[in-house]
Amino acid sequence: MKRNQWKQENIRLGTHGEDYGSWMSNPVFYIIGGIMEQVHRVVLSHLDYDGQEKILEVGCGSGALIIRAALTWPKAKVIGIDYWGAVYNYSKALCEKNAVSEGVASRCVFQHGDAKQLDFPDESFDVVISNYVYHNVMGADMQKLRDMGYQDVRLIDTAQEAFGSHR
Repeated sequence: MKRNQWKQENIRLGTHGEDYGSWMSNPVFYIIGGIMEQVHRVVLSHLDYDGQEKILEVGCGSGALIIRAALTWPKAKVIGIDYWGAVYNYSKALCEKNAVSEGVASRCVFQHGDAKQLDFPDESFDVVISNYVYHNVMGADMQKLRDMGYQDVRLIDTAQEAFGSHR
């Protein structure tokens, strides 16, 4: 795990002209603030994953987190799904463009999908991650995920870990 954390520190998303979108301009958001960078490092640092097989991100938005996973684990096959509603300026085409720009397009697949009904056979992925999609999943809902076959369901306080003290 420490090796993956070290490798993540050297990954700077958005330095090749990618558009990961936010309410701030990319230079402010990624280079100066690094807010999303820190949050993504925290999410990936919690994975018990060997980097060899498939990762699914539910609610991938512009692809930033799943692209970081592909850069962190060069042998991983990554899939990002999102509903990509009209409210946000994210799309499959944007994700694919970002993956090409970051040099990981051959291992990244993006598709339209609904977080409430994932269209994959059981045991398709070694890891399923999400950032800001399942943040309202608590208590009984976490038990429902376990009943559906998720083995390790955890909500991580990324704000606390990225910008406060580690638990």
